[in-house]
Amino acid sequence: MMNKMHRGKVTFIYHSGFSVELNDCSMLFDYWKGNIPIFDNNKPLYVFSSHAHADHFNPEIFKLRDKYKDIIYILSDDIHADDAPDIAWVKENSTYQIHGIDVTTFHSTDEGVAFYVVAKDLRIMHFGDLNWWHWEGESSTFNNEQETAYKKEIDKMKDLNIDIALGPALDKRLKPNHWWGIEYFLRNTNARLVFPMHFFSKMNTCREVLAMKEMRPYKDRFVSVNEKNQAFYFD
Repeated sequence: MMNKMHRGKVTFIYHSGFSVELNDCSMLFDYWKGNIPIFDNNKPLYVFSSHAHADHFNPEIFKLRDKYKDIIYILSDDIHADDAPDIAWVKENSTYQIHGIDVTTFHSTDEGVAFYVVAKDLRIMHFGDLNWWHWEGESSTFNNEQETAYKKEIDKMKDLNIDIALGPALDKRLKPNHWWGIEYFLRNTNARLVFPMHFFSKMNTCREVLAMKEMRPYKDRFVSVNEKNQAFYFD
């Protein structure tokens, strides 16, 4: 449970899966696998899935209906699931008011959407698969298109207030270019706390990247995520 002396709590579950617990609601983002925290059943629970890829959407999330009485699912419209009254379907480049929170979606450079969520006075970004995907084996045309598309989305965020950013990716399959996306985001926005993600079981990734000279200017904003179910309190 969240310590009420703090404004909120972020828990890294695994890969791109996080929970955020606030005084008046809880959120679960892109659960794939791992241990889901136990949430306060007296608060609404918002469950987000950014797209249909198996490492971002697990149908097991629908079993949470049996545990939590006030639950709403916010799902990208590329996900295949039975429609239900507790599901809000979203598409890219759109804004929604859903059960007391505001949700704005961004275009993803892969599939689905990225989420910008305003709950009371807290602003949270979850990137999904929005990232600077520069693959060494791909053509220069593909990689240039990815760079342009990613920078276009980040440029839209320059004037946003972002308290908590969950992502972008630090996917070591992109190495040596895996840090480009997060460095560009940190350099071009004022996001207060940035939690890297999408590194599968490579739990040393954050420490390695944080040690790079290119990341030194951001050491106070870059949160080193080092183990599954690691919890972070913020004010």
